[in-house]
Amino acid sequence: MKKAIISLCAIVTAAAATAIFSSCSGKPKQSRCDVEVFSPEKRYSEVKLLDVHGAVIDSTLSVRNDSIIFSRTDSLAMPYIATLRLRNPSDSLDIVYMPIVIEGGTVSLDLTDRISLSGTPDNEALFKFLKAKNSFSAKYERENTSHDVAKLKEDYSKFFADQAILNKGTVVGEYIFETYRSVMTPDDLSRVKERLNN
Repeated sequence: MKKAIISLCAIVTAAAATAIFSSCSGKPKQSRCDVEVFSPEKRYSEVKLLDVHGAVIDSTLSVRNDSIIFSRTDSLAMPYIATLRLRNPSDSLDIVYMPIVIEGGTVSLDLTDRISLSGTPDNEALFKFLKAKNSFSAKYERENTSHDVAKLKEDYSKFFADQAILNKGTVVGEYIFETYRSVMTPDDLSRVKERLNN
């Protein structure tokens, strides 16, 4: 009996040690998120971090030496989409909104003429989507001069549905679906729901 108890204790100890070493190796997805933003536009001096509904998450952000640097430690909520809002205090209409993914790691955002968002897998996926959306819109404006509203709605619906499916299983896919579901046709909406649930 004593041997069985000692063997059981050894097994439990070995399992606990394995779990501890496994959890300490590599950076978990829910670790601290460090965000580094380069924003050389001097006029944007008011900065806030908003949730997807527009509520303020952090109003203590500030621009110093053309940079905004902050960390998020609310790791239990990660990953999640937030929006960085930069505002010109001299012009209430001069506002820049930039979505970012708050997730473990370092997020790099460059707000110069060539905007870039990188550093973590979900932020790279989000930036890829934003570039695809801008390219699609620009191409659509150039090539579709008929201004057929029904075709416009159908094409945009298909684009957003395809992007949500492409990013299935990620916070980016959820963001695309929740943000653009109102412009999706009933067929595209059911196609996305079916694909996201599989």
